[in-house]
Amino acid sequence: MNCPRCRTWLAADTLDAGGVAVEAKSCEKCTGHWIALGDLKTVESVVDLRFLRWRNLPGMETQGRILLCPECPEAMPMEKIVSLRDQRVVMDVCHHCQHVWLDRGELEAIQQRGLLGGLQEIIKALRDASR
Repeated sequence: MNCPRCRTWLAADTLDAGGVAVEAKSCEKCTGHWIALGDLKTVESVVDLRFLRWRNLPGMETQGRILLCPECPEAMPMEKIVSLRDQRVVMDVCHHCQHVWLDRGELEAIQQRGLLGGLQEIIKALRDASR
């Protein structure tokens, strides 16, 4: 199967999602990842707090291009979905085969939370609990 972004062969890979292994296919050229849609929830459940959060994401011009599903025989266009965790992450989802394409940096952006954002969530949770 070829990468939907750069057409390079996707190699079998295992992603570490907070100590849980998630099977994937990865592109050595553009460093994107093809994972099952169900495994996305596992990946999103990881929160890696960082003092400063540096994101190296593709620009909106690249993320906005329509990608065809590399797995479906009909090469169906994938739907663009904005991540709830990070608004700059635009994932490509194929609802037919239930897989998602994450461009370079998107996996890390979904998992990383800036220290300030993490503290704000903790403070909000404490306030909600005291009510």
